[in-house]
Amino acid sequence: MPINTPVVIEIDRKTWLIQEYGLDCCYALLGEDSGLLIDTGCGRMNIKRLAERLFEGRPYDVVLTHGHSHHAGGAKQFEVVHCAESLSEVCEEDYISPDFKAPNFSFVAKNTEVIPLFTGDVFDLGNREVLCIRTPGHSEGGCSFFDPQSGIAFVGDAIGKEMKVSCVADALTGLMLLKRMTPGMNRIYPGHVDYMDYRALPAAVLEDAIGACRAALAPDGRHYHKDGKVQFCSVTLEYERGWAELEPHSPYPLGL
Repeated sequence: MPINTPVVIEIDRKTWLIQEYGLDCCYALLGEDSGLLIDTGCGRMNIKRLAERLFEGRPYDVVLTHGHSHHAGGAKQFEVVHCAESLSEVCEEDYISPDFKAPNFSFVAKNTEVIPLFTGDVFDLGNREVLCIRTPGHSEGGCSFFDPQSGIAFVGDAIGKEMKVSCVADALTGLMLLKRMTPGMNRIYPGHVDYMDYRALPAAVLEDAIGACRAALAPDGRHYHKDGKVQFCSVTLEYERGWAELEPHSPYPLGL
């Protein structure tokens, strides 16, 4: 049976997980004055209407963890989004089923203004502040967002049960920064969760991800260097709480 309805679950007070047809997850956070939408899905659902309903008519900002189309395709529904990558390169994904796409459907956000994101950017929602932390590796402009009120780090595809990393050295740098800048972090919500299991990843998975990157960069790890950076590797490491597969890819390709 096809999944054709997004699932919305309140994972903390005024904090919602939006599961888009089993493909990806967006997150909505509401403070006293405004809201924050993290990622927009692939754009097949009306994420704007859903966000405005969750935010109860309050103003809100839209931020993207990265520019891959199943996370940023819905950006075309908004006039302004915040992202550390250009949306002009957002393209269709091969793994999106043709049955899922509507006729003449496009992921590309041609008329959306993109405001760059940087580590240390703070979104003040009113008695609730959300911090941006640059976490490249999966993509060149990857970002994570930390909400001290709930203790949740929203990491996009920087961490997950499965890690796909294009530049391991950059990933390690970003994950170490994430560790330093998230005191009190108690759980992680990635850009993809199992359709029937919406539990967060434990905070300790961050250490697992750091360990996976360090192992890939070790002398016995399978990789090679180019322009001073480790850009390709292939290694599978067991987590205590999951697993990481660092696959060989071109540096920061689209479609991961």
